[in-house]
Amino acid sequence: MKGLRCLVLALLLVMMLPLAAAVDIMVGDTVTEDVDSIEVDVEKNVVFMAPDGGLNATYMWDFGDGDTASGETVTHRYTSGGTYLVSLVISNATGEYASVVEVQVAGPTELQNMSLIAIGLMMAIAGIASAMGLAIAGTSAMALSAEKEVGLGRILMLSALPFTQVIYAFAIAFFILMGVGLIGGAGVPPDVAMNSGSWVALFGIALIVGITGVSAIPQGISAGASLSAIGKREKAFSGGLIISAMPEAVAMFGFVLGLLAIIGLGLF
Repeated sequence: MKGLRCLVLALLLVMMLPLAAAVDIMVGDTVTEDVDSIEVDVEKNVVFMAPDGGLNATYMWDFGDGDTASGETVTHRYTSGGTYLVSLVISNATGEYASVVEVQVAGPTELQNMSLIAIGLMMAIAGIASAMGLAIAGTSAMALSAEKEVGLGRILMLSALPFTQVIYAFAIAFFILMGVGLIGGAGVPPDVAMNSGSWVALFGIALIVGITGVSAIPQGISAGASLSAIGKREKAFSGGLIISAMPEAVAMFGFVLGLLAIIGLGLF
């Protein structure tokens, strides 16, 4: 009886040997065997090959990015960089076997890609508004300089005020780029990088800073009016500077809120 039990145990071990093999991974023409981790490039086809599970075995793959597949050999392509845990579950008459392989994908992550779009939107809104404000104030500045000799410093101070909105947007863009790891080499916290809602938050930040940056247009109008007033009465400079700077508060509020949101999101 003891010999029979040993024979049965030996047979079970032989049946389970195929399931003890590691997952093979093929990138290009190179097959990597018996590894716990592998590095691949984004947008490259990766072939995963399961060990032989025996007769009537089923193979279920989870690629760690939300996609799944079935079959002994499957092909998958990662669309964004990051670290993914690929799991394989083999089921047959003797039970189930699970295997996990870490795949490190080199390339921009989804969060990084979406952050660039958000930055582009923010810079476009604030940049266009600043350009319009500068054009309005600059027109008045040129008219004033042609009619009357006024200190160049005063003219530049008033006409350059609408430029600050795009500076605020640029600063927020810099902090975002640092936070998502595109500059400075800082890594993104895993709970942030893998959270699909993170890029939505970035778009919210971009809209806050970009829309408040539209204050550059009324600021340009105020600066232009102040320059016209200086042409009639030079003592109007102080009051004109204060009035022209008031729309700046709107952009400053947007900048502070954007920075607080970046900190709250865990990117800085």
